Amino acid sequence: MRVLIGLAKRGDQVVLDSGGPLIEIMDLAVEIATNVINVNILREQDPMAVADDYYPRSSDFESSAKELGISLSSIHEQIQRTFLGHKAQSNP
Repeated sequence: MRVLIGLAKRGDQVVLDSGGPLIEIMDLAVEIATNVINVNILREQDPMAVADDYYPRSSDFESSAKELGISLSSIHEQIQRTFLGHKAQSNP
């Protein structure tokens, strides 16, 4: 949001993909599972299958963040904040 607000304040009218870096879906699932007790990720591997990659087009977003002096969070940091937020909400 800070990037988009910064661009708006600058008067830029752009559409950006803020999807972040390339991550394989299984890697994302494993990263999330490391934060949940007693969760196992199982996936049948088809040796002929194409990897389930998400291909963001975030280079413009990353460039804009750098120009504005805004550091972006890694996927690990985003997951950690999400889990901390959910824990805080479930334990008032």
